[in-house]
Amino acid sequence: MKIPNSRINRAMAICCLSIFLITILLTPANSAQVQKIVVIVTMPVATCEEHLKYFLFRLTELGYKKGDNLDLDVIRANGDRLFAEQELRKIVKQGKPDAVVTIATLASQAALNVFKGTDVPIFFFQVSDPVGSGLISKIGEKTGTNVTGRVFGVPNEVRINMRSEEHTSELQSLRRI
Repeated sequence: MKIPNSRINRAMAICCLSIFLITILLTPANSAQVQKIVVIVTMPVATCEEHLKYFLFRLTELGYKKGDNLDLDVIRANGDRLFAEQELRKIVKQGKPDAVVTIATLASQAALNVFKGTDVPIFFFQVSDPVGSGLISKIGEKTGTNVTGRVFGVPNEVRINMRSEEHTSELQSLRRI
């Protein structure tokens, strides 16, 4: 599988691999130990799907194979936090996962509700306001909990360009009057 080289992919690679390697994958992929990983995707939108695809691609590159040394469950919440929580609880009944990876805010909040106070690490991605959404108390500091991740934001230059284009189109429409 070829994954396009984009800014999101590079950022995702650095974050995913560093966090994941440090905490979960210290056991070599060729070990007999199976890693149980749960991934929750908030919505079936392009950015969420790209993050999921890239995360799975990197696991494969590290030598992890579903059914061999990786027990992988992917939950597609489709915007329903209660559904995500119910599915997580079903998985927990079968055995505690080694890690939970969440893509976007709703999935992250669902995982926090189910795994708060446990030792199951939760790694969030694509969350723009983890403090406001109740995932962590402060950005850039150790959380002291089982939750960590990467803040997702639109770079300032993109926001400025978007606003500039927005105002330009507004001005053009006024001139037509």
